[in-house]
Amino acid sequence: MNSKFIASLTAVAAATTAVFSATSPASAFSWGGWTNPTPTVQSKTTAPQDFRNLFSTFDATVQQERLAVANPLAQALDISNLRLKSDHDVKVYFINEGAGYKNQLAYESTNGSSYQKGMVFENASGYDTILPDWNGPLYKGDFVSLGNISAGSQLNFWLKANGYYGGQHIYGANQAANPDGLQHIVSYLYDNRYLLIGFEDLYGGLGATGGLNERSDRDFNDTVFVVDVGVGNVVGVPEPSLMVGMLGMGTASLLSRRRRQSEKA
Repeated sequence: MNSKFIASLTAVAAATTAVFSATSPASAFSWGGWTNPTPTVQSKTTAPQDFRNLFSTFDATVQQERLAVANPLAQALDISNLRLKSDHDVKVYFINEGAGYKNQLAYESTNGSSYQKGMVFENASGYDTILPDWNGPLYKGDFVSLGNISAGSQLNFWLKANGYYGGQHIYGANQAANPDGLQHIVSYLYDNRYLLIGFEDLYGGLGATGGLNERSDRDFNDTVFVVDVGVGNVVGVPEPSLMVGMLGMGTASLLSRRRRQSEKA
């Protein structure tokens, strides 16, 4: 599918979800001092069957290096204010990575009365990924359980770029809190249950150099993972039928415009 069309459709999805997604204020995240132990990584072969049924779909969203994560049929979400409706045993699945860095992934959860944070993957490098790391500890589909996250909790994910080798830049969903002030995360909702999340690990704008800029490719595939938050468990997400209608109108408009452009050509 044409990459410009994918980008346009994603923009439509993002615009429609803006009505139910609020942005939380900028806040610093203190790396380390974990309240929870690093969870044990488990093999995809022991993952629930419904995840294994969807794994190839998730994996297919990750294209070749320097090509953005493509999810034209999923529901785009702004997860800067991700809250759960009900208690759930949250699982995080490693999907792929296209990073030269050895990134680290962490999470935090707060519900006003309690706070917890912990490492998810100490080295989010994979053996069978876009840019394979023969010493990478993960295989696509490996997962960890974060344990029970209580109802009403806000759940955040943070990436420390090249953190395994001492990197210092930490990125999250709130771009105002990122060191370069830019977006470094994209997220999509599948089956009203699974969040597919992709991080960009390089500092600065597209191709920017000088200063701290790292000639970023802005493909958001440097660490890609899926979070099982439970069916219908994200606060504020509209009913699937409503979302399908909203996306359908946007998709029809884009298809019509694309057809007219083709006819003119």
